[in-house]
Amino acid sequence: MILKDELNDSIAILSVDGKIDATNSQEFELHIKKLIENGKHKILVNMELCPYVSSAALRVFIVAAKNLKHLSGELVFAVMCKQVTDVFEISGFSRLFKIFQTELDAQNYFVQK
Repeated sequence: MILKDELNDSIAILSVDGKIDATNSQEFELHIKKLIENGKHKILVNMELCPYVSSAALRVFIVAAKNLKHLSGELVFAVMCKQVTDVFEISGFSRLFKIFQTELDAQNYFVQK
């Protein structure tokens, strides 16, 4: 898994390249935690190059969302492949998180908020 950060105004864009599973979910969690600690409270996760997420990844998403909620922030997702979308739908995460077709749609959501 390769993580790449980009800052667009007040939005932290985190692009994921590779799967997120039990072997690297702690690295992913620490990365998001560092973004939050550095004052990034609007986090957009671009999942275009992420073919798979495990239950360990889902736990990280929930923890990050709870931490951000306390700071009036939010975690949103963009450009999910079908496999990851299916995991979100089966687990109920599609009702917990905003998921956008494009990164631009997700950025516009934050700008309008």
